[in-house]
Amino acid sequence: MARRKTLFLPEVLDPEPKPWENTEVEIRDSAVDLTHRQAWIPRPLTDHQKLARKHELGHVKYTPRNWMRVAKEVVVLASEDEPISLDAALRISKMLEENRIDWLLWDKHQIDIRPTREVLDWSGMPVPSDPLSAMNWVLQLAWTVWASRGLSASIPNRPPERECDVATGEFFDSCWAVLANHHPSMTSAIVRGCLAIYEEPTNERRNRVAAELATFFPPVKEDEPPPVKEDEKKEEAAAEAEEKRQEQKVEEEESGIGGSSTSHGYWDIHDHTTTVRRSTVRIKRRETPVAFGIKLTFAHRYLLDKAVFAHRTVTEGGILIDGSGSMSWNSRDLQGVVAKLPAVTVGIYHGFRHSGHTDGGRLCILAKGGRFCQFTGRDPGYTAENAIDVEALRILGTWPRPRFWLSDGYTCDGKYRGPWPIKEECTTWFMRADGNVMFEANRVMRAFDILRVPDVPTLEKLLARQRVTLYRTCIPGMGVPYREKYVGSKVLPSPVTFQL
Repeated sequence: MARRKTLFLPEVLDPEPKPWENTEVEIRDSAVDLTHRQAWIPRPLTDHQKLARKHELGHVKYTPRNWMRVAKEVVVLASEDEPISLDAALRISKMLEENRIDWLLWDKHQIDIRPTREVLDWSGMPVPSDPLSAMNWVLQLAWTVWASRGLSASIPNRPPERECDVATGEFFDSCWAVLANHHPSMTSAIVRGCLAIYEEPTNERRNRVAAELATFFPPVKEDEPPPVKEDEKKEEAAAEAEEKRQEQKVEEEESGIGGSSTSHGYWDIHDHTTTVRRSTVRIKRRETPVAFGIKLTFAHRYLLDKAVFAHRTVTEGGILIDGSGSMSWNSRDLQGVVAKLPAVTVGIYHGFRHSGHTDGGRLCILAKGGRFCQFTGRDPGYTAENAIDVEALRILGTWPRPRFWLSDGYTCDGKYRGPWPIKEECTTWFMRADGNVMFEANRVMRAFDILRVPDVPTLEKLLARQRVTLYRTCIPGMGVPYREKYVGSKVLPSPVTFQL
C-alpha cells in the first residue's frame, strides 16, 4: 500500500487562492516561487522536514511577491549622500526576510524553526571571502544562532534554551569574522537591525534595515542595463499585484480588518466583501412572473398560478456613499439597500491617512454580487474629509446601472482642489477654494449617468419605488438662499424626477 502523503496546501494561505504546483525535493532545496505558485518541499517524514515545509508556508503567508519593487523601495530609502547598490539591496532584503519569517513563525505561531537549518552540512560549506555573501549567510542564520546563544537575552518573547549545533555555529562565526575584518561597524549594524525586526517585524521595518545595511556596499559604475523584455514586464507587474494583495492581507490580519485592497497611490479601494465566501442574499430574476401585464413570457405558468406576464425587477445597481461625515450610514441602512437591490454594489469613501500622504482617501466596498459585509464603521485611519470625490465617482461609473451617489453635494479637498474654472461663475469663497472639484465631479456624473441622492430618507423612498427628486450635478439643491451662500446662484443643481 502506498504511503499517504501529508497535504501541503499553500492555496489556503495564498491571498488569491489559485492552484499550486508542489514538487518533492531534499530539505536543502526547499523553496517557493510566489509569482508562479510553485513549491519545492521535502516529504514530511522527519520533524526537520515538517519544519521546512512550515517555513515555506510562512513565505506564502507573509513574504512580498515582487522583490525587485522591494529593492527599489530600499534604494529610495537610502540617503543621497550614501547611495546603495540595487543588487545589494535585493540580496540583503531577501536574507532579512528569511530572518523575519523565522521570527514570525515563532512569535505568532510558536513554531521553532531553529533545528531545521542545522540539518545541512555546514562543515563542508566554503566560507565566502566577499563581505556581501558573508552578510547574506549571517542574516540567514541569525535566528538559528543568536536565538540559541549570544543575543537570546535581548530577544522579546525569547524561545526555549537550546544548544546551537557546533558546525552551524562555526560557519556562522567564520562569516562573522569576514564582516568584522571588512568593516567593524557593519557587525553592530547587523545586530541592531535584526533586533529591530524582532521588535517590529513589518515590511517597512525590513526595508529600512536593508537600506542601512546596504550603505556598506556603494553602487559600482556599470554599463547601461539591457532593455526589459515585454514578458519580463508582465511578470513583474503580476508579481507586484500579488505582493500588494499579500501585504494587505497581513495588514488586515494585524489590524482586524477583513477584505482585499487595491492601491491607487495616494488612495485605495478596500473590498470588505472578499471575506464573505457565500452569497448572503438570493439574487432574484430580472423578470418576475406576474398575473397582469403586457409582456407574455411565462405561458407555461398558466395552469400553475396564471402568472404568465413578465415584470422587470431592478436587482442591481451602484450606490456610492459620501462618508466624509456629512452622511449618516450604518449596517441597518446597508441591509435595507441589499434587500431591495440584491445584486447592488455599495461603496463608501472618505479621507484616509496613508503613509506619506496628507490628502489620501479610501473607498470601501460594502456589498457586491449578492454579498454584503457587516458595516461597523470606517476603517482605522479615517478622517472627516472628502479628498477623493472625483476618483470615487469614476469608480462608480464602472458599476452596474442605475448609479446613485448619496451626498449633500459638498465636494472638497484632494487632488482636484482649486477655483471653479469659469471665472464669471466663481462668485463665492467655496467656489474659489473647491470649485474645480465640483466642476470635475459634474463632468464625471454626466459622463456615467450618475444621479445624486441628497440624503438617506430620499434613498429610502427611492428603494421603496416612490418618485423622488434627484440631481444630475453635485451642486446642493436646498433652496436659492442656501445655494447663493455657498455655491453661487448661476450654477444650478439640475433636479430630475426618478423612480425605480
